[in-house]
Amino acid sequence: MPLTYFNPENSPYSYYLSLLGKWSTNVALASQWFIYFDFSSVNALNSDLTYQLRNKESTYGNGGWSISNNAINYLLDGGLQYSDHTMTGCVFARQVTLPSEKITAGNEGLDYGGFQAPATASNRQKYGTLNVTFLETNASFLDLILRPWTVLVGYNGLVARDKNSSKAVKCRFADVVMLAKSGANKPMVIRKLYRFYNLAPISIESEEYSYAQDGLKYSNVSFVYDGYLVQDVDTGKMIATDNSLIKNFINFLGIDKRKIGGNINENRDVDFILTNDNKQLNTAITDVRKEQNININGYDKIDFVNQKKIII
Repeated sequence: MPLTYFNPENSPYSYYLSLLGKWSTNVALASQWFIYFDFSSVNALNSDLTYQLRNKESTYGNGGWSISNNAINYLLDGGLQYSDHTMTGCVFARQVTLPSEKITAGNEGLDYGGFQAPATASNRQKYGTLNVTFLETNASFLDLILRPWTVLVGYNGLVARDKNSSKAVKCRFADVVMLAKSGANKPMVIRKLYRFYNLAPISIESEEYSYAQDGLKYSNVSFVYDGYLVQDVDTGKMIATDNSLIKNFINFLGIDKRKIGGNINENRDVDFILTNDNKQLNTAITDVRKEQNININGYDKIDFVNQKKIII
């Protein structure tokens, strides 16, 4: 029988569709993310901010910087910086640009005739900045928190300080958390997480105001940091519910060379396990589902890497 790509019984087309039906190979949603800053470690913001700024810029007199503690406490409040149940972080962040990775490499060494030098690597490029775009609101997170924070970074520097020092300007960590759907009536899961250590703002994009038109105002803020890591968090757990994909692929490659494609009309609540006689048995995965639903009422932790709640 000739092979057709649209034959539901034995086509790469059906196998590709079965991959899209799996959590692990489904298309990630770029809009499902949030960022969380650990502001509890930025003592320069948690101390008397107005006093620090006036002390540094006393030439402007007593009528200089004036930011009330009520405004600071409100903008740094947990309700605007994270939410356990709705899985949201800093509500003012609208866009994030993650740094790239690049290795300086080339074909270095002796060459002779037609023989070429092998590829060699030298240096990893220095960390690029983490860029976050923030939304301007009436109580301005940009100018009442980020701008004075940036100014104090300039005065206090990024040197190591005692954790209780009022001059500490580094944020202990910030998490950029990528989310994914886990099924109907189930909470979002964390498919990957970027954690940036010891970061601080170094530049704020200029703002422009005009009588010509109204619209949402955004500003880009660049952060430097000491390093970062990536973790999969919930991805391994979710792949465990998708292990039928691996079984199907083994079947596709070796056990039955006439079969091309994945499961037909697969039930997503059931795992398909391949037996020695090339038959598929429907096996309930109650234990795996139970593990997946542990946090069905929402995550009660903020430190996603260490799996513990942070109390500010």
